Amino acid sequence: MDKNRKFKVLVTDDEEDILVLLKFRLQFSGYEIIQATNGEETLSKVKTEKPDILILDYKLPDMDGDKIARLVKEERNIPILIFTANINFLKTAQCEAIDDFILKPFDPEDLLGKIGSLLDKYYNKV
Repeated sequence: MDKNRKFKVLVTDDEEDILVLLKFRLQFSGYEIIQATNGEETLSKVKTEKPDILILDYKLPDMDGDKIARLVKEERNIPILIFTANINFLKTAQCEAIDDFILKPFDPEDLLGKIGSLLDKYYNKV
C-alpha cells in the first residue's frame, strides 16, 4: 500500500458512538474519514466524495448491506468491509460485492489490518 497516499474511508453506521470511535481511530491512523448514517446517504457520498473503501454496517434502517454493496459496486469498484453484530450474517449474506467482514464488537487492530489488506488488494495490483 502507498504509505504516502491518504486513503479516503467512508464509514456508514446508524450508531453515533460507532461513528465517533471509528472516526477517531481511523484519523489517528492516517485515513481521511467520511461518514454516513444510512444507505441513501452512503450511495450519495460514494458518488460525490469518491471514497477508496467503504466500511458498512450490515443492518441499517433503510436497506441492508447486501443491497448497498451491490449498488456501490455498480457505481465504483471499491473494497467493501461489512460490520455486523450478527454472527448469522455469514449464513444470510449472499452478496459477492462484499469483500470482507468484521464482527462487532471489534478489535481496532483487526479492523486496521483488514482495511490495509483490502486497500493493498485493490490499489497495489501488479
